[in-house]
Amino acid sequence: MSDELLIVYDGSCRLCRRTIEALRRRAHGLELRFLAHDTPGLATAHPELDLGDLDSGMRVRDAAGQVWIGADALCEIGCRLPRWRGVAWFLRRPLVRVVVRAIYRAVARRRHRLLAACRRGACRLPDQRSRYWVSSR
Repeated sequence: MSDELLIVYDGSCRLCRRTIEALRRRAHGLELRFLAHDTPGLATAHPELDLGDLDSGMRVRDAAGQVWIGADALCEIGCRLPRWRGVAWFLRRPLVRVVVRAIYRAVARRRHRLLAACRRGACRLPDQRSRYWVSSR
């Protein structure tokens, strides 16, 4: 199995960009090429990637032309990352795969709103001091 993968993601999505950065940090010795979906000429050069609807997930293409989408794409990447092979193997089990795909689809459909809400403070944890601090006034 060749380690060369083309990974296409939604470059306008903050969650997607963070995922790609995490993959870059872990891809020691692998040939991974990351391209945003709006890269000029990408759709023409790789029509098999079907870039029209990224709500179904990122695209991964190997050197032989095999394409994976969404949760399957993440599992394929995981199979090639030494520390993630066991996790990827588990995620490919039939019942687990059904659940993982459903979760991935739900997150992919809401990806632009997820981190936007965090920027507005919805993900902020309560300040520990204010949570336990009792004023003497």
